[in-house]
Amino acid sequence: MKIFKLGILLMLYSILLVFPAKSLFSQQLALEWHNKFGYDHWDFVNDMVRLSNGSYVLAGSIQDTSMNGSDHKGQNRAWICMVDSNGVIIWERIFTGADFQTINSITESNNGILIAGVFTDSISIDSLSLKADSYLSGFYALADYSGNINELSKAGQKAIIYNLIVSPRFGTKTFTAGTFKGTLNISGTNFPAKYTNSVFLSEISESNELTDLTLIHSSGDLLIKSIDCNDSVLCLAGSFSDTLFIKDSTFISTGKHDAFICCYDSNSLIKWIKIITGTGEQAINDISLSDDNKCGVAGYFDMNAFIDSTVFQSYGSKDMLIAYFDEKGTLLWGKNFGNLSNDYGYAVKVRGSNIYFSGSFVHEIGLPQSNGNTIALESLSPFGNSFIAKYNFDGELQATYNFPGTSEDYCQSLEIDEGGKITAVGNFYNKLVLQDSVFQTVEINSAGDKDVFMLHFDDICENFKVTAGADTTVCAEGSVWLIVQEEYTSYIWEPGGTVNNDLQVYRPGVYHLSATDQYGCLSTDSLTVSPGMIPEIFAGHDTIIEAGQNIVLNTAIASNAMTLTWSADGNGFFATTNDLNTEYYISNDDISNGSVTLSLDGSNQCGSSTDSLLVIIPMDDDGVLAYPNPFQSSVTIVCEEGLTIQSIIITTQTGFVVLPSQTVNNYFFTYDLSSYPPGSFVFYVTTNNGVVTKVINKI
Repeated sequence: MKIFKLGILLMLYSILLVFPAKSLFSQQLALEWHNKFGYDHWDFVNDMVRLSNGSYVLAGSIQDTSMNGSDHKGQNRAWICMVDSNGVIIWERIFTGADFQTINSITESNNGILIAGVFTDSISIDSLSLKADSYLSGFYALADYSGNINELSKAGQKAIIYNLIVSPRFGTKTFTAGTFKGTLNISGTNFPAKYTNSVFLSEISESNELTDLTLIHSSGDLLIKSIDCNDSVLCLAGSFSDTLFIKDSTFISTGKHDAFICCYDSNSLIKWIKIITGTGEQAINDISLSDDNKCGVAGYFDMNAFIDSTVFQSYGSKDMLIAYFDEKGTLLWGKNFGNLSNDYGYAVKVRGSNIYFSGSFVHEIGLPQSNGNTIALESLSPFGNSFIAKYNFDGELQATYNFPGTSEDYCQSLEIDEGGKITAVGNFYNKLVLQDSVFQTVEINSAGDKDVFMLHFDDICENFKVTAGADTTVCAEGSVWLIVQEEYTSYIWEPGGTVNNDLQVYRPGVYHLSATDQYGCLSTDSLTVSPGMIPEIFAGHDTIIEAGQNIVLNTAIASNAMTLTWSADGNGFFATTNDLNTEYYISNDDISNGSVTLSLDGSNQCGSSTDSLLVIIPMDDDGVLAYPNPFQSSVTIVCEEGLTIQSIIITTQTGFVVLPSQTVNNYFFTYDLSSYPPGSFVFYVTTNNGVVTKVINKI
């Protein structure tokens, strides 16, 4: 994004919203099913994971446990729930204790469902319990697929742990990370948080023991928000203030908070570190890795954000931010969205060839498509509503879904199944107003102060594909039309095109066709317009042949030619006239003339070129030629142009007359001697220049 002053950006944004004719409001994800979770008070989801069996697990906290007969209003209880692939609850479990408990993060481990969270004072479930040894302690729990909690343990001791997260499986390993203050004691070893705050990254064993500890320190605020991995890379994302210390590297925040990403290889060695800085606050809420080690992040910033050499300027206060990095940490593309109020990016998921992003916004925002249209999303609440956007790896918008509510709502986590269907969980108050797969209004009402929503979408846009057509060429001083072959609701050729018009191209280059259907789904394809060149033709070198031979044309060269045509100034014939390599069969006329010129013509839409070669056919000095010599069956006598064969007598070498005087009066004569035995034959040829004798041998 280019650097603009805020006033200019606001002016451009207001202009964008003035033209509703270019805005599309249709939903591009079809709501297939939905569910909500919650009781009479404050209920909250922090994380969701899709299990290998296709079911889902949600985790967070609730403030009411009326389902087991006791009311705990005002006390947060850690909550975990499994639903099937249709969102139907299989089981729910609630942790209790004297004070506060919540689950920050969950993942599927080798032994079940690994749970990470924090608590004060105490936490217990079934016969398992822990006592906090600091104001805020971290805990791990292991649940089986039936909801039984088989293990419950602390994430170290002594230190105050105020965020604790776990990763998906890193090959055969599972990792955890957390932010702590004070001194973290693990298996009797003390790890002090240097300066003010520290983050620990560790492998977590099957018995929930921490091993291979790595520490990150900060002299200011430090918060780890997200962790993700594939089989070869593990990445952490968070924010810091003042100074950040990672291994031997030191980073200084330029504003209130800076965001950071730190990625490790399978040997726990740092691959790359990225700092997102600016004059205000920058934060990353979620990170997601692709199979080829690229990663997407979702977060927010205010005022401005600097990533590599790109500057993002906010439209108002805080803006949502989505960014996509390559395997070396270089920014591939980034986007920010917002309006005059605070807008936040919450979740990101990289799956297949797409990036899925969720955010929360106030007022109205416009998401530009590459075809010139704008997807306009409107919030019904002054506190902010959520939406989901889908991008391809080139950063082109593919689909959106807006779920406005009457009060604040935001999407905390996204999961994408093998068919590209999207499951979203988040938190809402009062009412969500949605649109289902047949475009009917669906209302979801909360039971208490805040409830949890779970929505499952089919991607209407998944199979919408645009075809630009075959590559073409444009000639010098000419043009070519790029024409859309199918029906689309809206389309544009870029660069240089206008909405819903074909494009006349005068220059070579790559041209992109972006189009939308009736749902606003966007797809892009491209074609290459190459410079059109007049064909370059080489027919071959001049040559000399003997009468009776065919001319093999196998050295011709042609480039940039769409069609080829051989021709001759004689009356012989070609084996094929439209192939580059062919043969020419000489005629008696060619022999009589003593030569033939063969020409190769190549043409395309830009013009044509021709090249020729001369074939010399030598004649005897007396102007009469007999061929072939030696022969097997027939002999042909040809005289050069200007002479006429008046008559011919044929005898054997011994004088036996084979053919008495035969009147010819032509320039050529052929006689069949196949019935005679091998030997020498004498041809007495009378022309208008006199008598010529030719001795010809039969084999």
